[in-house]
Amino acid sequence: MVRLPVVLLLLVPVFAQAADTAKLLKRTERGETRDRINALNDLGDADAPAAVTRATEWLESQTDARLRAAAARLLWDHKDAAAPAEPALRRALDDADEETAYAAVGALDAMGVPDAQLRSTRLRLARQARDAYYAFYAARALYPDPDLPLANVLDVVFDAVDLSKNEDALDFSARHDLGDATYTLLARVAKENGREGFSALVDAFARESPAVRYTISRVIGSVPVESGDPKRIAALMTGARADVRGFLLAALGGYGARAQPALDVMLGELALNNEPAVRKDAASALSRVADVPGALSDMQKAGSWRTQVETRIAPALARLVVDDPEPAVRTAAAESLERLQLWGAPAASVVAPVIARQDDAAARLALVSVCKWARGTPGFPREVLEKLAASDPDTYVRRDAGDALRAASQ
Repeated sequence: MVRLPVVLLLLVPVFAQAADTAKLLKRTERGETRDRINALNDLGDADAPAAVTRATEWLESQTDARLRAAAARLLWDHKDAAAPAEPALRRALDDADEETAYAAVGALDAMGVPDAQLRSTRLRLARQARDAYYAFYAARALYPDPDLPLANVLDVVFDAVDLSKNEDALDFSARHDLGDATYTLLARVAKENGREGFSALVDAFARESPAVRYTISRVIGSVPVESGDPKRIAALMTGARADVRGFLLAALGGYGARAQPALDVMLGELALNNEPAVRKDAASALSRVADVPGALSDMQKAGSWRTQVETRIAPALARLVVDDPEPAVRTAAAESLERLQLWGAPAASVVAPVIARQDDAAARLALVSVCKWARGTPGFPREVLEKLAASDPDTYVRRDAGDALRAASQ
């Protein structure tokens, strides 16, 4: 058997790599554009320095914008290893092709080039790029920027939201990431731009696509309450989808008693002809709007808002407990009624007869708490609580019913 010298054996992989590199380099020189790009990417996997050199040549010399863009993207992928291409990438910042310029920004950013040196290209992309993807990510990197007005930012974000729903334009991963990124930026815009930002979002709601309206509804609650207007938020619910109304209701809940101008609309969302999810969201939001004081001494004080809660919110939630056909909605209403504490006590006599009929032990437990707050009043349902304490199948319901009876006897 012939034995090759060790040195030659060690050189075999080197020769093989050199041969592969030579073949891939030839493939980058001729053929269809797609084939040449595939060859460049394969070269990047096989021989990174050779790929960086070829990509740099493409950036400098190719008239086909697709080849220049592919070159810039490969250099972006190679980050610090592409450092020799930095001068070519800097020149590519002014490339008329937006994909090439965008990828050049990404590559230079990955190398640690300061944002200030990339700002002019990002501004150009944010303002002028035809592709919403490039415009959005450029704007996101810039925000906030004095030369990128709020209206410009919103237009870019809204276009990107629509793009994130376009299955033909992007793959699932890119659409998912873009959707998350647009939500995050829009929430920040809502939080940081005061009344101007709130008005801009509300004004855009009617004219934008369903996808954008959904995203606006998700972030409108990020607007500080001192900058928002619950009445204008409530107006957006007219004709809106169920999921959108749910987010708008949650936003209104954050206003507490300040949402009183929207109370009629919120109570209207409890109607049985509305979607179960909306009724559930409305019930939860109403308990937050009630804004019940934390201290018992404050709860006991008379006041116009307490009267509103006791005569409008509590009875509406009680009717939902009694009449709604959906167990999940009844539970949400029961738990919201419980959060009203003393202010929910007037509803005890309404809900007491149906406590035992609630399939969800959480609903029964919440309603027992409502009844406990009614101790010392004519509406205290002693007989109902005695039966629950004796025979409810849930240990905690029996316990709390007994506690309510003992508290009423003291």
